[in-house]
Amino acid sequence: MNPYEVLGVKEYDSIEEIARVFRNLAKKYHPDMSLDEAERKIRQEKFMAVTEAYNEIKRLKQGKAGSTKVVEKGSDDYNYVIINKAKSMIARKDYNAAIKILRGIEGKAYFDAMMLLGEAYFRKKRYHEALKHFKIVSDNRSWDMKAKFKMANIYEEIGLKNTAKKIYEEILSMDSSNQGALDRLSKLNKKSVFSIGDLFKKG
Repeated sequence: MNPYEVLGVKEYDSIEEIARVFRNLAKKYHPDMSLDEAERKIRQEKFMAVTEAYNEIKRLKQGKAGSTKVVEKGSDDYNYVIINKAKSMIARKDYNAAIKILRGIEGKAYFDAMMLLGEAYFRKKRYHEALKHFKIVSDNRSWDMKAKFKMANIYEEIGLKNTAKKIYEEILSMDSSNQGALDRLSKLNKKSVFSIGDLFKKG
């Protein structure tokens, strides 16, 4: 099986991010946390799988680092370098710089770029632009819950609570265990009850 899939990471993620994910999984599946022998066997299998996957990824990353291959501008490899740079810029709140380098990305990284553009515009409170980019992802990747969730967040921010609720409900119809959507929907429903109660009090 693909070692990246075993850890639930992307090939273009940094080795630091992959190491963080591995440490969390290793702690989660460590055999010493078992309550009985049956659980120990299950944990041991999973622990070995994530350890082998991590070691394989390290080997692959080291091979790439030592490679003399030139990364051409516009190639998928180049675009993922840009994606990672943009993530760092957004983390540093340098939204304009991130937006600038993400524009024009095509190929495999296109939808990742759209998500990051949406995030940068969202943090700048340019909600119309953010919605446009999240919608591109949602329309083309109907299974992408992150894009839908971000759209619902924006509708909440601009006061369109009913529209936000519909999107959270749509997410839950596809993934009933989505905790983010459950929490937001619960809060919105509580606010609706309180507002009705307030109206009665005033009357």
